[in-house]
Amino acid sequence: MDLNKVVAHLDPMCGNLVFLHMEVNPGAYIRNAAVKLERYHVRGDGVYRVYLEFADRQGILHMDDVTEARVEEGRVLFVGYDERERLARTSYRA
Repeated sequence: MDLNKVVAHLDPMCGNLVFLHMEVNPGAYIRNAAVKLERYHVRGDGVYRVYLEFADRQGILHMDDVTEARVEEGRVLFVGYDERERLARTSYRA
């Protein structure tokens, strides 16, 4: 992941309305949720933790085990792959 490239794309998004698309493996997703990005943090080395905070108490999005970021004009895609290079399953506790 090129952290400088990610930061260069996320910085101008802060304070602006962005559209969030999120998929959780297996079987859950959010599409085209309009939120105002207030701040973000990306931390790690090889495997990253991504934290997006939204304005006006719209909430936060916290992602662990992110291994890749794809950056395109106006878009940042975060992905997590497992040790076999498959999309990582999301773990949770009931």
